[in-house]
Amino acid sequence: MDISSFKDVFAAEARDYLQSLNEDLLSFEKNPGDKETVDDMFRAAHSLKGMAGTMGFDELAEFTHEMESVLDLLRNQELEPTIDVINILFRSVDTLEILLEQTISEEPITPVREQIVALEALVRKTSVSERPDQQQDTAPLSVELDEFNRETIKQAVAQGYVALAVKVVLRANTILKSVRVYTVFQAVEKVATVIQSNPSVQELEEEKFDNSFILTILTKEPPESIQNIVENISEIDRVEVAVLSNENGKQRMA
Repeated sequence: MDISSFKDVFAAEARDYLQSLNEDLLSFEKNPGDKETVDDMFRAAHSLKGMAGTMGFDELAEFTHEMESVLDLLRNQELEPTIDVINILFRSVDTLEILLEQTISEEPITPVREQIVALEALVRKTSVSERPDQQQDTAPLSVELDEFNRETIKQAVAQGYVALAVKVVLRANTILKSVRVYTVFQAVEKVATVIQSNPSVQELEEEKFDNSFILTILTKEPPESIQNIVENISEIDRVEVAVLSNENGKQRMA
């Protein structure tokens, strides 16, 4: 079966959705209280994301998902349609157009991290403002380690390494959680050695977890550096990093 024929259909429909997004966004700018327009934009973004995912265009699907999340907040009146928010949406549509054309023509994809961060900031800001009791989620953690890993940590610390527990919480609406986990592992393993994960690596790969996991790592990087590395990954809600200390065979947050 010739996949190019599907790509042509995808391109035509995707361009229609982008045109609709552009037109609706112009209308929304003039009348931010128009819920029907926001609903139309959300449906267009949702459809485009689904099509891109089906075709295997991951960069396009992921970026559209970020924009869809912001539109979902707007249509549920959880985010105020300020000028800054609308400007971010305009830039996002421009970015989508670039990504789409590069994807269709099989050109190298332009890095869009800056725009993803802008969209994520809107979602994260709303998430934090809706959870004034968030402190209840940050109770001290304990990490159970077997004898081998305890000895590994002991020897590593003697050589100047520090043992850290890194709790990663994904956003509630994260798609392809295993892909996000893989991205976290890749980023962390550039500056650290992961000696344990909870849940296990297999469970994470099979997405047999809710929306958080803990990595036990050895590194010479400061905790804040590890936190910054993970926080810069897409679809991360929050990150907690703490130094581990021995206590009767159990590793606890120091």
